[in-house]
Amino acid sequence: MSAASPESFERVARRMIEAVIEWWKGYPGAIAAALVGSYARGNPSANSDIDLILLSENPKLLLEETSWVRQFGSPSSVSSEDWGDVTSVRVRYPDCEVEFGLAGAAWASDPADPGVGRVVRQGIRILHDPEGILGARVERILATPPEG
Repeated sequence: MSAASPESFERVARRMIEAVIEWWKGYPGAIAAALVGSYARGNPSANSDIDLILLSENPKLLLEETSWVRQFGSPSSVSSEDWGDVTSVRVRYPDCEVEFGLAGAAWASDPADPGVGRVVRQGIRILHDPEGILGARVERILATPPEG
């Protein structure tokens, strides 16, 4: 990521997040979306990536064909990593890096996966959740003491 002033990288991130969420609201099969990590906590640095969780009825469609990432800019690289219930599509754009965490509805259901609990406790901001599925999961996680 390029070195930029705080106003600059935060403005870039805000525009990117807004563009993704507008697209996601119209995406067939979209369930919910959330911002996680440093941007959700409100303490990003110029080197922070934008971490999004996108819950879909069929995340495999988005993983099999990733051309959708081009509508947010011209990526210099696109890679993926399997984290179990979530598969990340990491995209490097000219002025930011975005990790799209793609998952099905199971990510927002019980029993609580310890990894999901860690993600939620480390910072989450729900951006789109018309059925309240993700919000209910976050409430359940935050109502129980962390394990370990």
